Amino acid sequence: MSDIEISATATVTNYPKGKVIGVYGLLGGAIGGLIVFLYMIVMFVIDGNIFSQELTDIFKMLLASIVGGFFFGLIPSLIAALITTKFKIYFDLKLEEIVSLFFIGLFSAFIYI
Repeated sequence: MSDIEISATATVTNYPKGKVIGVYGLLGGAIGGLIVFLYMIVMFVIDGNIFSQELTDIFKMLLASIVGGFFFGLIPSLIAALITTKFKIYFDLKLEEIVSLFFIGLFSAFIYI
């Protein structure tokens, strides 16, 4: 077959900075919007007035949570993406890389909050 090792992708000299920053930005914004929307739904259910709201109010809440949550999740994920591309971290399912990516994400979220 070929003499290419399986771990050869981890030693590529061209690190995909644009892809990493783009994926972090898109996924972070979407997840942030989902978290804020679920938080708002839970708060309305706890207050007991979710059923007294009109359907247009619920759609306004949905739109506001998506827009607000997008920026709530976008900024920390972009900070995490910039740190990840600075250190050129690859995700190869090694425990040390998983832990480092976790702490980078946790650190960037605490900086934002």
